[in-house]
Order: sequence, then structure tokens, then C-alpha cells
Amino acid sequence: MQAMRMKIRAILPADLHIKPNTMMKVFTRQFQQLPKNTASAAKWPLMIFALLLSATVSWGQVSLTNASAYTQDFNTLASSGTSSTLPTGWLLSETGTGSNTTYTAGTGSDNGGNTYSFGAASNSERAFGTLLSGSVTSTIGAAFTNNTGTTITELSISYYGEMWRLGVTNSVPLDQLDFQYSLDASGLTDGTWTNVDDLDFTTPNTVGTFGARDGNSATFRNLRNFTITGLSIANGATFYIRWQDLNKTSSDDGLAVDDFSLTPTLLPATPPVITSSTSAFGNVGTPFSYQIEATNGPIVNNGYGLTGTLPAGLSFSSLTGVISGTPTVSETQVVSVTATNSSGTSDPVDVTIQIDPGNQTITFDPLADVTYGDADFTLTATASSGLPITYFSSNPFVAQISGNTVTIVGAGSTTITATQEGDVNYNAAPDVPQTLTVNKASQTITFGPLADKSTADADFALTATASSGLPVSYTSSDPGVATITAPNTLNIVGAGNTTITASQAGDDNYLPATSVDQNQFISNASLQNQTITFPAIPNAGYGDAPVALNATASSGLTVTYSSDNPGVATVSGSTLIVNGVGSATITASQAGNGTYNPAPDETQSFTVTTKELTVSGVVANDKDYDGSAAATLDLTGASLVGVVGADDVNFSSTGASFVSADAGTDIPVNANLILTGADAFKYTLAQPVVTADINPASQTITFNPLPAATTNTSPIDLLSRHFS
Repeated sequence: MQAMRMKIRAILPADLHIKPNTMMKVFTRQFQQLPKNTASAAKWPLMIFALLLSATVSWGQVSLTNASAYTQDFNTLASSGTSSTLPTGWLLSETGTGSNTTYTAGTGSDNGGNTYSFGAASNSERAFGTLLSGSVTSTIGAAFTNNTGTTITELSISYYGEMWRLGVTNSVPLDQLDFQYSLDASGLTDGTWTNVDDLDFTTPNTVGTFGARDGNSATFRNLRNFTITGLSIANGATFYIRWQDLNKTSSDDGLAVDDFSLTPTLLPATPPVITSSTSAFGNVGTPFSYQIEATNGPIVNNGYGLTGTLPAGLSFSSLTGVISGTPTVSETQVVSVTATNSSGTSDPVDVTIQIDPGNQTITFDPLADVTYGDADFTLTATASSGLPITYFSSNPFVAQISGNTVTIVGAGSTTITATQEGDVNYNAAPDVPQTLTVNKASQTITFGPLADKSTADADFALTATASSGLPVSYTSSDPGVATITAPNTLNIVGAGNTTITASQAGDDNYLPATSVDQNQFISNASLQNQTITFPAIPNAGYGDAPVALNATASSGLTVTYSSDNPGVATVSGSTLIVNGVGSATITASQAGNGTYNPAPDETQSFTVTTKELTVSGVVANDKDYDGSAAATLDLTGASLVGVVGADDVNFSSTGASFVSADAGTDIPVNANLILTGADAFKYTLAQPVVTADINPASQTITFNPLPAATTNTSPIDLLSRHFS
């Protein structure tokens, strides 16, 4: 028996701990299953072997001595072969016929159930994990002892879950490492355990062929983190965490834990002490924030307190200890603040909050130009304070202001300045100037036709008016017929025609008006008057023959003609010659003689329209079917028909098209020709009527060889597999 104890010591590592309860249960179960006639010496090795099949391996506990984070990257795990050496405090437990007290270094290529040190071959970057099978169920975890000197109330845990092997492609349900903790366990397999689903790690990717994966790749790696609250772990107490590999219906995935971190939150030993400043300053209209700061945290939920009256616009959060808001009044208030942790409430501290007048700005957009005579308008500047704006005009001869209404006084420019002088809560705002430009107004002259006069008539007044109300001035084109005496009297001088022009030059507020002309006819009182009869002139087309003019004078004297637009038509004697496209006014005159006064002129309008040209010799080209309606033209023998004289005019195509893209014969083609050249505006173009053929396109058949078949072969889909 003594020799057997020595053998057991030789088998087990010196710092390996096997739970007594587990040892006894396994020992008893395995011993009772042995045949009764088995020799005692033979039973002992079998019992030791059975014990090792279900042993829990641990390496002490992690000692938590303060609130600092405990971290573990598992890079001390073996990178090759097998080992039972784990980081201090970490445990593994295997059950099943293939269980043992060691783990195996692997890359994820192994599919056997085991506890693994996962990582690239011979690489020191490791992860602690499991792969469950029918013969091995593995649980991994750690033990922590609270040696902080106070109670732990929260545990903030984070780690990276890594996938090092995919067992089955697109498997459902997904494999999972199930996280739990226990406050009363003495190992990984006893005690009461609480699930924390937020710290479970589930297979992140099931795409691709089953086999090894790189668990360090972002595709196969997820961060898990969560804070477990509501705890009360006494000083000296030990608690456990573990990950159980859940069994799924098909081959399991290789899942692991890496870069583990655990941070305890400690129960403070004494009440808080307020450490934040006892004074705070702000301004009206500017967001304000003051944080109550205290030692000996954490502060309990809604553990901050405040008594007293806060400045208007501010509020207090007992949850965060923040006084915040936007002050609306300039004032000073003193409030008392406290903080409470699980040990008690701090002494109150007075905090003086001084809110000074706020700064403000004016928003005053640029002013649009206006015109003299426009209606009054409203200025719309605003102050960020909401206080009213006052305005000033630098030039009251251009614009005057009453309240926020602008009255235009004259043309020119003025600077409109928006001001806000502030009050008890706001400082004065910086002035904002904008330039207002008042443009001169336009004006028109009303000047009606003048009645014919004779040399025997008296002088008379001209009565043109300007819309501005300004006085109108006049001039006469022929002082031998009439003159103007101030301010508006027409003096008859002699017989004839003169043009009286009415003008208004404008002033400081008005632009000059467009002059208006009227003809004044003065007959000789000693001569007979005559009139002209001028029938309407029929319109013509460009290129038409000359038109005969047939105006007559009542005196029987010969009438003469003139055209105001020689580019459209000129006059030769009584013949009107067409020169271009457009409109002209033709004037008929009779100058009189020793018996008759000159006749009043008569006018008629004359319009010349464009001429239509045609194109001969256009040929549309045949083509093979290509699915489009595009066509081509052969213009080699094409020419324009109907061009007048040596006019500069030609034609070109903007892209011909068939009326249909389908194959056929004698398909109409749109030629889409346009005229070009300096004289093209005088003409329009009739599109030629042409046709062409679209020939059917040739095609080929591709027929791939058929696979070998028997009488039992399924039907072959020829269309989808063999034709193209």
C-alpha cells in the first residue's frame, strides 16, 4: 500500500489538486465494478486509472488584492505536445472514457474530444479551449479569492472567444461555450452555478469546408464583455467561473477563450468625501455643466444629493451628480451637495454657482437692392438672446427707419446697422451693418400722334407726359417747318414734315426715359391738300418675283416709296424687290408741287417667309440585322434644289435611322438632314423620302456531345445543357 501511494505521487504533479469528493466517488464506483475475484494488487492500478479519467485539475487560485484588472493571455500554455501546467488559478475538468488530466497543443486540425491549447503550430500565442466528443466532455474555468480587504460588489469580465475548428459546415444549432459563475463551489463540478448569457461565446462562422480555422482572425473571433452586478463576495471568499462546451447533434467546433480580463468593483470602507470645486461659473445662454466629484466610490444608484435653489435653466441628476442646462437668468445661487456610497453619506459641501450675463450675436442677412418708388419693407434681423433689434440708417436722404420698417426716400446707398444693447442678462451684441442700395426708377413718356396743321394755324402746346411726373422737353428735326419754344410750345414756321421728339433726361431718382417721336405735318395754307391711298401689300416668300406697288395720290401726282429694312426688301420705282427673310415697313410719299401741299405719308408692312428646299440624289444603304435602327446614307450624288442665286447654304446629316429595327425590305429611313451655311436661315428643308433593306443576320448552332447513356438514364435536358 505504501508503495502504491508513492506511485500515485509519481504520477500526479506536485501542485496538482484533485477534489476529494470526485476522487471518492470515482474510486467507489470503479472499485465496485471490478470482478470480486480480482486480486487486490490488480485493483489498485485500475482504481487509479479510473480516478484520473474524471479528475479535476487546478493550480491554486487567483488572488484579487485591489480593484485593478486581472488579465490572462494564456501564452504560457504549452505550444506543442501535452501538458498539465495551467496558469495559476485556472482549471480543467474532463469526464468520459477518453478523459485525462492534461490538455493538448493543437492548431484546430484535430477532431478528437479534448481540452486544447489552441494556436498556430509552435507559436507562443495561445488560447485555452475545448472540443467535445462522445468520449470526452471538457469544462474550463478559474478560481478567484477576494483578498482586497473589503466586499466585491461587481465583476467586469471581458474576453475574446475564438473558433479554431469548424466541425460541420452550416451546422444548426451553433456550438457554444456557456459561461457561468458560482459563489459556493469548491471546483468546476459542484456548487450552484449562475448562467450569464451575455458572456457566452457562440460559433461565429460556419461557412466553408470543416476543419482548422485561424482563431486569431477577425472572422473567427468575437469580443465578449459584461458586468455582473448585485454581488456580495466577502473578503477571503473564493468564487469560480467556468465555460461548459455544450453538446450539439453533429461534430463539435473547437472553441477557446483568449485575452481574458476580470475587474472587481469594491465596496468602499468609508463614506465619500466631496472633492469637486466649491464654485462654478457660467453665462446666460451658454450650456453649463458641473460634476459633483467624490472619493470612496462607487456612489450608489441615485446617490448624489442637492439642496437649495439652482439658477434658472439648470437641473440636477441624482444618478450622475451633474448639474447641467442652459442658464436663462444672470444670478448667483448657493446649493449644498452630497454623495452616498454603501458605507454612508458625505458631509454636505456648499457650491456657489455664479451665472454672468451672456454674450449675444445678431443675425442680419444682406439686403436685396430696391428701386426708388418701391413700397416700404420690414427688416428681419434677430438677436440670439431673443431681445428686440434697433436699426439706424446712415443716409436718411436714401432711407428712413421707423421701428423695423424702411421707407425709401431717394436713390443711392445707405448703411443699415442692426444693434442690440443688452439687458441685465445679456451683454450688448456686436453691431451688424448691411448696405442698402436704392436704384433709380425707370420712367416712360406718353406722347400721342400730332394732328396735321397748316401755315395759317396758330402755335400750340405739346402735351407729352412722363410717368415720373418730371417735365418733358421737345425738339424738332426741321426748324424750317417748326420750332419749339420753352417749355412746350410748337411754333409753325413753314410747310413740310418734321419729327417732334419728346424727351425726359431723368434726375437723382429716375433714369432717362426712352424718347418718343411723332411726325408733325404742316401744310401750306395757299396750296391744296392731297392724300395718299396705299393698299396692303401681299406677303411673299424668299425667292419670289418682285412685287408691284400701287399707291395713288388724290392729286394725281406720282407717289414715291422707301423701305426701312433693305435686308428684307428694297424699292426701285414702284417695284418692291425681295432680298431676304423678315419684315419691312414700306412708306408711300408725295412731295407736292406748286399747286399741292406734300401729302401725309402712308405705310404698309411687308413680310417675307422662308423658302423650302428639297434634296435630290440621297441614297440609304442596306445593312444586316444588328438589333438597332441606325442607318447610313450615301450623299455622294446628293444636292440641294431651289437655292436662290449664290446663297451660302448646304446640308448635312445628324444621323439617319430606320423606322423599324426588324429585318425587312423597303423600310422607310428618316434622313434627319439639316441646313448649314450663312444663308441657311432663309430656308427650310423638306426631308427626302428614302428606303433601304435590313437583311436577316446569319446564325450558327453549337451542339455539344451528349454524355453516354443507358436505358435507365434519366431524360437529358438538351436546351439547358447542350445548345447555344
